[in-house]
Amino acid sequence: MLRAFTAIIAVSHAIVDPAVPDDTIEMIFRVKASPGKEGWVQDMIQQIHDITVANAESHGVRYFGQASSAFETGLFATREGYMSAVGVKQHLVDVAFQLDVIRANADDLELFFTAPASETEALQSLGYDVWTLADYSIHRPNAIASLSAKFVGVGALYVITDRNDFDEVFGGIAQTSENEEDTLQFGIAFKENATGTYAYLREGYTDPAADHTHYLAIKPLIDSGEFNRGWSVSPFSRIYAMEEQMVEELTVRSPTEGICTIKTEGCDFFAVKDDIYSKPLGAGKSEGKEVQV
Repeated sequence: MLRAFTAIIAVSHAIVDPAVPDDTIEMIFRVKASPGKEGWVQDMIQQIHDITVANAESHGVRYFGQASSAFETGLFATREGYMSAVGVKQHLVDVAFQLDVIRANADDLELFFTAPASETEALQSLGYDVWTLADYSIHRPNAIASLSAKFVGVGALYVITDRNDFDEVFGGIAQTSENEEDTLQFGIAFKENATGTYAYLREGYTDPAADHTHYLAIKPLIDSGEFNRGWSVSPFSRIYAMEEQMVEELTVRSPTEGICTIKTEGCDFFAVKDDIYSKPLGAGKSEGKEVQV
């Protein structure tokens, strides 16, 4: 499967911004506000945005954007990337009050991290759910920075029954993604516990057209039934696009056809506000200073 899949796309030009191993810590945050509490939650997310931007350089923030569902009232999310667990710890101290208010006004809240293995233990010590990136995960940080982090993002959950088979298929997709210049990120983070093995995909594309190019590359797998084999099931996908990209993105990943139809819970579409923060291109890595929680 790996050899067959990586042959799908032929590379006819040199990659200007080569892919490198993904070392970004991403915070996955999704909240459904209680009825009548939508304003409270939205205000707190705006405060979190403002606090994060004010401390971005010292805390090693790569990007931070706030988003709301394109279809469901009161459903919000953020798109966050950090350089180190130390920076994440500082951030969580800064926004502890806002997170407490959100928890008190939410029917459902999801908060976990996907991170390289080198940062997993430090993040777990904070008491949060942490998923570890596979070593074949890739990204293009210079391209992400040059776009001011205004890219199309995709997150998807998989429940795995055969890890070796899953790694073979998705490791092949990741390898192919290295040759898709407009694929900015393709990573898979794993978690194992008493209930099973899980994977969370995190993908990034320059725009909806690039997302469509990637979709066409994996369409033979979808059509062949590979995504419905016994090695996994996929409950949902989350699609994050800039507000001005959302209409086009809905034609690429239609809620009623294609990839969304093989998700048991379908797809959530989040429109990212234009005031997303992005670490400037070429800026050095900031580790921050240790703080007490």
